[in-house]
Amino acid sequence: MARHCLIACEVFHREFCAALARTPNTVDAIFVPQGLHDKRAASMARDLQSRLDAVDEAGYDALLLGYGLCNNGIAGVRAGRTPVVVTRAHDCITMFLGSKERYARVFAEHPGSYYLTSGWIERARRSIETLPTRVKGAHPSDANYRNYVERFGEENAEYLMEAMGHWKDRYGRMVFINLGLGDVESLRAHTRREAERRDLGFEEWSGDLSLFQGLVDGPEWPGDRYLVVAPGCTLQPSYDERVVEARPAAPDHGTSS
Repeated sequence: MARHCLIACEVFHREFCAALARTPNTVDAIFVPQGLHDKRAASMARDLQSRLDAVDEAGYDALLLGYGLCNNGIAGVRAGRTPVVVTRAHDCITMFLGSKERYARVFAEHPGSYYLTSGWIERARRSIETLPTRVKGAHPSDANYRNYVERFGEENAEYLMEAMGHWKDRYGRMVFINLGLGDVESLRAHTRREAERRDLGFEEWSGDLSLFQGLVDGPEWPGDRYLVVAPGCTLQPSYDERVVEARPAAPDHGTSS
């Protein structure tokens, strides 16, 4: 039985709690407010680094980072004395769908989708109420958006499209990802109402908890689904199908030779 510490975004609260209840390991969990995503990438990484450093010498076998790449918000995070484990995921939608492969397939087959889960409905700091309604007749599969997702992931692409005023150009449906947690009927009804208000289609897809369970169930983390960052290495985007990679920490140029 291993002993881990999990540091995760609170939009995953129900999913990780369900996984923690089933794992044979001892896992201490720290949930971070979702608003951390609204910071610049470097600031988000510094915040997460400080949290990892605070528990690095507590005798854990591994520190588990419950985030996707998330607008490069985890880029530069360094493993100290303890290995850091992260899921190979562009963003939270990959986590909810269960794999980066399903994520890629869903995006290709169903462009123009806005996703909601229990965490995004219950805990997101940026309310859906702030999102504009769709202009009828707008084409949902904007080419710029597809390019952003391929380069940066779903969540990052949403941020960029909203920032540049293209939100209304690309959404055609609102999708409730059902992971079987919480008051599903209420969450489904909420998503349906929001879709109707914005003249969007409504769909419900089954979620998959396997990435959450696999992360807390280590020490066996399959390399195609997780990255183990060895002590002294930093986490960086790979810009390929691996999503993330580990690199040796940059040398300290302030040290005299």
